[in-house]
Amino acid sequence: MWALLIVSGIYILTFAFGTAGNLWVMVSMVRSRVCHIPSQRPCSPRERSRVFIFFLAVADFIVLLTIPFSLSQNLQVDWPFGSVLCRLHAAIDYSGKFFSVVILMSMSIERYLIVCTRWRYVTSPKVIMTIPLVMGVLFSVIVPIIPQVIYTRLLTVVMEGRDHRVCYQSIPTQLSPMYTSYTFAVGFAIPLCVMTICYIQLVQHVRKKFRERKQSRTSSQRPKYMCELTRSICRIAVFHFSCWAPFWFFNMAPIITESLEWNVLLEGKTWFEIGKLFANMLPYINSAGNCILYAFLNRDIRKHIIWRPSSSNGRTITALPSETITFNPSPTT
Repeated sequence: MWALLIVSGIYILTFAFGTAGNLWVMVSMVRSRVCHIPSQRPCSPRERSRVFIFFLAVADFIVLLTIPFSLSQNLQVDWPFGSVLCRLHAAIDYSGKFFSVVILMSMSIERYLIVCTRWRYVTSPKVIMTIPLVMGVLFSVIVPIIPQVIYTRLLTVVMEGRDHRVCYQSIPTQLSPMYTSYTFAVGFAIPLCVMTICYIQLVQHVRKKFRERKQSRTSSQRPKYMCELTRSICRIAVFHFSCWAPFWFFNMAPIITESLEWNVLLEGKTWFEIGKLFANMLPYINSAGNCILYAFLNRDIRKHIIWRPSSSNGRTITALPSETITFNPSPTT
């Protein structure tokens, strides 16, 4: 009971902070038109990053709106909202979480292709931005959501002599391992690998350019933007992994132990049930924290959110979706 009360309190704080933060980002970006891309000219890297961040805020905001419904069922052990809303709740909850991951993966792919390759000269930047997003939505959002909508339903359970309706995902036993493994692959493993590879390549590319410039300069000190680039990547990696790895561990562990016939390791274990309760909460914390990681820590976005005029001095390089770095390079000889 104590674990449920603690988790419920964290859910409430996450909902309050996350909805306010993401709503503030969305409203501020719409009012300042930073998510608007004129169709008559190619969009700049900063404009594409703003669009990604805007849609990320929308997806996270929608996910967080499902918290009151989930919290109500957890506390009352009852779903009073009807069968249609039960399936709609499951579809919105899972699709929003997966769509958020797809956006983060698409941002990393787009940054890698624009900064580290010659694709920006071969095809339109909008194509580079759109193709990973469309493919990710198809395989990571639409395909997993179909079983959710089909197999999520209201079940009636008897507890303490009373009937309780519960919104429950009842995927057949023979399909559950395959479905969970697929969602683990497209919702965590593949996006994490893609983001890791893209950001490692991005750091290596920036360091290579720095070494080339250093040969023609007397100063060997790393420029400020390289330090900010490294810190930004560390924040992205640690926050994303910390929120999603425990969630998928507690979802995949029963499947792995069952396949190895080690069910005794988890069956009836209190620590596993409490751990799963807390792990299921972490993706919502991820949705609440993305507005800080990708918006408030982004200089280009932050200056619009807090209504500061943009600076015209220096050159701006969008090195990461969470960092827009401005520096004044010395003239080359």
